[in-house]
Amino acid sequence: MDYGNTIAENNLIDNTRSVKMKDSIIFENNEEGIIFEFHIAGYQFPTDLDSGCEYDLNWLFIAGTVKHPIGNWSFRDPCLLTPEVLFMADWFEAVENETETQKKVITLENQLMFELLNKNEVRTLRVLLDSYLLPPGPQKSIEIDFPVTELDLSKHSKTLRRQLKEHNYKKRPMLTHPSYDKP
Repeated sequence: MDYGNTIAENNLIDNTRSVKMKDSIIFENNEEGIIFEFHIAGYQFPTDLDSGCEYDLNWLFIAGTVKHPIGNWSFRDPCLLTPEVLFMADWFEAVENETETQKKVITLENQLMFELLNKNEVRTLRVLLDSYLLPPGPQKSIEIDFPVTELDLSKHSKTLRRQLKEHNYKKRPMLTHPSYDKP
């Protein structure tokens, strides 16, 4: 089996270039001038569905860009599994509707996680970036906060589901993921 590119492609990007990508999930914190966007860029192993480990067949490349006070950068890494993205879509809707039962979305690779906080009486979505999703440099992890009222999480949920459908996720062996944070 060809293991494809497993190394993140992190690059600093020009501050003058627009970071918005077509059909991305976009989180903006206008007060701090931060933009985080990402999208599903395909499966790490897009072919040969009859061979290989079920986990290997479910790794999704996530590509994105970050505009942040420490700099702007892009990333692309196979850091999420199909069921993690499905759970994330459900969780985004639950946060939007204030019916969430879990405060975090924890993923197997722990490179892209989400947490719901209450900061100064404001419901806040924290994005946690780690490892291959970071810019070049000494950072060990980065936390970025977005007021939930400035996000359209229902729209983002639908976008994630549409992107999975475009990549024919139903043809893949389905997994359950035991590592989600329990309430």
